[in-house]
Amino acid sequence: SKMTGAPAPMMGRKDRRVPDEEDFTFPERYGIQAVRGCMVLEVRDEAGTILSDPALAYEEGGRPDPKGKRRFLRVALDPAQYAADALGRGSKLGTDVYDT
Repeated sequence: SKMTGAPAPMMGRKDRRVPDEEDFTFPERYGIQAVRGCMVLEVRDEAGTILSDPALAYEEGGRPDPKGKRRFLRVALDPAQYAADALGRGSKLGTDVYDT
């Protein structure tokens, strides 16, 4: 599935868009094929600077300004869900779901 980039549909009054959490076209618009649970361990910007360290807020100078628009997440996957996918009891994509 490819991301369409289309905006959310308009609400009945035509002056507001449907919120993402209520929009049934959200998966298609953003190219979502499957959702898996995980715990986010770390967030970095394009320069590799850690953005998720709460101690940075208390250091002199505070949090650094993020570089670029992309973010990189280091996550801990749910091992039970991964095992179910690997055994064919989870997503129909099997472990390929982790390559998307």
